[in-house]
Amino acid sequence: MPDLDEFVVPARRTLGPIKEARASMAAGERWRATIASARYGVYTITGRVRSVGADLHLGGFNLGSPTSAPSDLHGLTRIDEQDDAATVDAATTDAPSATHGDIVRIHLAYNPEDAITVAGLALERSGYGHLIVGGWRVAHPAVRAVSVLARAGEHGLSVPAPLPALKTE
Repeated sequence: MPDLDEFVVPARRTLGPIKEARASMAAGERWRATIASARYGVYTITGRVRSVGADLHLGGFNLGSPTSAPSDLHGLTRIDEQDDAATVDAATTDAPSATHGDIVRIHLAYNPEDAITVAGLALERSGYGHLIVGGWRVAHPAVRAVSVLARAGEHGLSVPAPLPALKTE
């Protein structure tokens, strides 16, 4: 089983290193953000940082300003381009075999400059039959590869209940 330490976060985050990393960040660099969400569990986003107004974003997630960080942000790590490319190359496409509670890694590419990797718990959306990882659908046209890192029951992470169906009026 692969190392799953990136999905274990302490109950209280240490804000100093997060602010320090955020202050050193520049648009165009590759980073990994570790996010702990009540809705999606712990997940990571890896990709190129983008500047949006005064803030920096990673895969659509607002990283905040150098002096304040979103409450669900638990860590920031600078990523070596070559290591990240090797991870993408090693990925397989096995989305149909993923189930609720599995830890999966998905590689999305809207275009080469906006490629991101999202890893975390695959959660079923009730009534729709599809899986979500950190807010991204596993079966999306932008998904280039999916890897199951650990099956539900093989890891010790707390798995949120399936996500409720979206309400339409």
